[in-house]
Amino acid sequence: MCGRTACTLDAETLKCVCGYKDATGRYRKAEWQSRENAGRDYQLSYNIAPTDVIACVVAGEHFDTEQERVLYPMIWGMIPPYHKGDYRKHNLSTHNCRVEGMRSSKLYSTPLNKGFRCVVVCTGYFEWEKTKEPKQPYFFHAPQREGVNLTEIHKDSSKWTEKNGWEGVQLLKLAGIFNAWKSDDGHIIYSCTIITMEANKVVSWMHKRCPAILQTEDDVSAWLDFKRVPLSDAVQLLRGPTEDTLKWYPVGTAVNNSRYKDEDCIQPIKLKEKKESGAAGLMASWLNSSSQTASKRRSTDDVEGGERTGKSEVKRAKKDQRG
Repeated sequence: MCGRTACTLDAETLKCVCGYKDATGRYRKAEWQSRENAGRDYQLSYNIAPTDVIACVVAGEHFDTEQERVLYPMIWGMIPPYHKGDYRKHNLSTHNCRVEGMRSSKLYSTPLNKGFRCVVVCTGYFEWEKTKEPKQPYFFHAPQREGVNLTEIHKDSSKWTEKNGWEGVQLLKLAGIFNAWKSDDGHIIYSCTIITMEANKVVSWMHKRCPAILQTEDDVSAWLDFKRVPLSDAVQLLRGPTEDTLKWYPVGTAVNNSRYKDEDCIQPIKLKEKKESGAAGLMASWLNSSSQTASKRRSTDDVEGGERTGKSEVKRAKKDQRG
């Protein structure tokens, strides 16, 4: 599954990172669409939780713009199309969508059939190893060029050119579905969900589910191209990560608190060696104690033996002197 993400780039830099190559072969920035969204806007964060706002890339055709791709800030957790009333009170967990049942889902099939496919961009996502107590969080991220520090706030748009595109920090691009929900008073609110799938051997040690990662630029283009790439073909693009497309490291438990947003949430840590417990631990402790006792006994015997030998030699020396 995917229940927590991070995005350490400011809004201006995200335009560069999410750029694309146009028909002339030049790179173009993905522009933000500034529309009313219940007053919710994108802000960089080291700890993004469901109901927070995340950055999404969508086809420009959804917004009547000449841009091939646009960026839009969306509430993480899809508001059901049929929901009435306060958008915050639908009482459903909708931040993840299982790929296996999304086309038949009452919740997700409606936006899917409208072509509402999006790409959620993030520096990485968190997952918790449940075999340890307390649960140990890990940060999963895209491979980076040498010298890139993920914990820094990236505001350097100079790493983008029309010729080469973006050459800075690399983001994960997760397949998602979005929806444009209209409130009772006529306001439009955009929200989204991240598609998940059965974890493959690369990440199954951590969790049985993982987000669907779009691994190439061609995959991103096809997923967004709802007019020319039918859903049946687009779904085939969703596959598990490889060791070359996903990296990870352990982080501190500060990220457990969804209200804590500081940079140490994604700071790497060194894990302490796990101490043995239970019967194995007691046996190891007993063996260690026995070894120490035996060592002390041998040491004592050596000393006492040395003292006895020394006394015998003194007696023989005195006897020889008298003789």
